[in-house]
Amino acid sequence: MATFVVRRLGLAVVQLLLVCVLVFAMLRLIPGDPALVILGSEHTPAPEVLAAVRVKLGLNKPVAVQFVDWFGNLSRLNLGKSLVDNYPVADEVCSRLPRTLELVVAAIGMASLAGIPVGVGSALRRNSLADKLVSSAFSLGLAVPTYVIGTFLVLVVSVELRLLPGGGYTPVAEGVLRHLADLALPVLALAIGLAAIIGRMTRSAILDVVGEDYIRTARAKGLWPRQVIYKHALRNALLPIITVIGVQFGTLIGGTVLVENIFNWPGLSTLLINATRERDYPMVQGAVLSAAVLVVCVQMVVDVLYALANPRLRYS
Repeated sequence: MATFVVRRLGLAVVQLLLVCVLVFAMLRLIPGDPALVILGSEHTPAPEVLAAVRVKLGLNKPVAVQFVDWFGNLSRLNLGKSLVDNYPVADEVCSRLPRTLELVVAAIGMASLAGIPVGVGSALRRNSLADKLVSSAFSLGLAVPTYVIGTFLVLVVSVELRLLPGGGYTPVAEGVLRHLADLALPVLALAIGLAAIIGRMTRSAILDVVGEDYIRTARAKGLWPRQVIYKHALRNALLPIITVIGVQFGTLIGGTVLVENIFNWPGLSTLLINATRERDYPMVQGAVLSAAVLVVCVQMVVDVLYALANPRLRYS
């Protein structure tokens, strides 16, 4: 197991280096002169103004020197400063990233708690009325876009019923209950579609294993049906479920932008959209790099969970 983890760590390091190169190249791949884009003037700016911006961005140096300087700063967790308010990018990202992570982790937890048991129950009642109703609900959850679900929740739960706030963010230090109330609707908006994905995958995975010989043997030994399903069938069906959860985690990191905007949640996606709108490229680079690093780390954790769920993968 230790060798497997070391191999995955080495792969993660290579991926992170590639991510750094790609993020660095983002600003250089912009058509035209980035300094002109940042100035955003209809007329050509004065040469001294253009030169000052290029010096501020470090664009007056050779590309190789720029990368070495940027990577050196990155190794010290220095992502530069915002072009808009001169605020350190690392500080802004560190304040926003936990809020997006809170949304994503809570949504995945809620979706897993709902989708896995319902998917197992649906598989055990294959072709019954309950199975057909659950499958229809899964299809509906997949078909309705997240922004439609979010808007519906705001109109019904917040505006009409006035049960929960329809937007905003309250720090935990200012009130745990208020914070959880603000968190509830955006998490629910993300979790509904995700629960449908996890539920369908769970149903399919359980149906693939319930006919295997070891399941028939476990039943022949007189084990309780719950033991057969949750100790034997579900454990061996975990790989595709873990795959889906891992992939969706990476998708949600960059896919919470609509939910964050609908519910006015100040997370990383909102920061990225605002920085793009304001052409604050250091902030864009910092936000994209942070999200990419997080996704790579999550995929490494998923690989380790694979090995824990299926020991055969440790030697692959």
